[in-house]
Amino acid sequence: MKTKFVYLSILLAFSLSGVNAAVPDCQSVVIGSGVAGMKAAMDLKDGVNKVCLIEKMPFPGGATNLAATYFVAVGTKEQKAAGKFISVDDYVARQKKMLPNVDVDKLKAQMLCSQKNLD
Repeated sequence: MKTKFVYLSILLAFSLSGVNAAVPDCQSVVIGSGVAGMKAAMDLKDGVNKVCLIEKMPFPGGATNLAATYFVAVGTKEQKAAGKFISVDDYVARQKKMLPNVDVDKLKAQMLCSQKNLD
């Protein structure tokens, strides 16, 4: 019953948005093609279900498309060439000032690998 409710809700949403959608032959409906949605669809398909994967965006990925990250690199040749050099010791001292509880030894060890990590 729950699957039918979700399915009918989707069809209603399509009809209200003016989208003409053919009624697919599905046993399961997965909303969202992010990592979790795709995994759920694959697991359902492995169970020999007919699966409809619905995504509102014109591309898959979900919140993963918004993910961003960075890592700190200190004392690299690229920074030196750009005139943006700071030594590992100076960087660690600055971090210690802002974050008194930082593990100085671990931070220094990580920063000493900056060039290797960047390469």
